[in-house]
Amino acid sequence: MPKFTFIGSNASGFTEYGPYRFVSGEAVDVPASDEDTCRRLRGSREFEADPFDHDGDGKPGGSLPDSPVSLANKNKAELIKIAAAEGVEVEEGATNNDIKAAIEAARKE
Repeated sequence: MPKFTFIGSNASGFTEYGPYRFVSGEAVDVPASDEDTCRRLRGSREFEADPFDHDGDGKPGGSLPDSPVSLANKNKAELIKIAAAEGVEVEEGATNNDIKAAIEAARKE
């Protein structure tokens, strides 16, 4: 489980976030399955995630996958190369928009 520590300041020394109660300076386990809360806590300046948990699974180490290559402002040759690298078949005569749609569909699978 990812651990988050409340580092914000308020007069009471604690805050509640959803079903979780955070006392200033104490780490609280938040289940990784509660993705929405984990994402919001990571984006907040009032909370600090465990600095050794790089992928949010609650254990030290790990890494997030690289972001896919952007398809914006790519010419047809570049799109075909990206499609081939990602295992997407491109039909002969496909337009740039067709190629982009095929790549994006494959990324969602």
